[in-house]
Amino acid sequence: MFKVSVDGTKLGVAINVMKSYVREGFIHFDNPTEMFFRGMDIAMVGIVECKLKCVCEGEPRSIAMEFDQLPSDMSGPIVLEIDQRMVVSFGRVTHKIDLLHPSTVHKVGEPKVPFQVVFDLPASELYLGFKEVTKKLDTKDTSAGVRLTWGGGEFVIEDSNQNKIDVTYDKSELNVRTDCQETLATILPADYVRNMVNSLPKFQRAIVAFGLNMPVSVGVNGDQIGAGWLTSNRVL
Repeated sequence: MFKVSVDGTKLGVAINVMKSYVREGFIHFDNPTEMFFRGMDIAMVGIVECKLKCVCEGEPRSIAMEFDQLPSDMSGPIVLEIDQRMVVSFGRVTHKIDLLHPSTVHKVGEPKVPFQVVFDLPASELYLGFKEVTKKLDTKDTSAGVRLTWGGGEFVIEDSNQNKIDVTYDKSELNVRTDCQETLATILPADYVRNMVNSLPKFQRAIVAFGLNMPVSVGVNGDQIGAGWLTSNRVL
């Protein structure tokens, strides 16, 4: 029997992050003080990761599972017991969750992307930009996109057609880690951005990285929990 003690509220955040893009994936316990979630969406264009602090007892292992089976409305300290299945206990409630065979789940690759610009900002600010833009896009339009542009000393989030709305951040408002003098632009599918948005307010800082016509990486961190999305762009 392998046991994990973890904060239920933080585990709930992690589960919601994973559910934003993926239905199933892996939880790794290679580090005895950390749960590390990793999954790839069914279209194989989006990768989601999340890690949080925990206390593990027993021999380290990795498991494959459907994240939809895990409850996300937890609070307080909880205990996970992992053997033939995962048993989640909090208060008088116990969830008994079947595990998947690892060979049935997409293995997530290790993409090496040479991002040309990297900066961080408050997660609440990134949430504002994404939320305002996606509100203007038709949820039934599968071709709708969110355009990210870096240039002229500004970071701009807008609709892909550039005719509805834009949210602009001056360079002085951002903590620029890797700068780029040329103008960069890329477009994310709007449905991916909508799924990501709801998790952002749970974190303090957001790290954005992208280049010209390249995947976009959004990482977030907070109190003993971090997460990240790596999402393919749409061709401009």
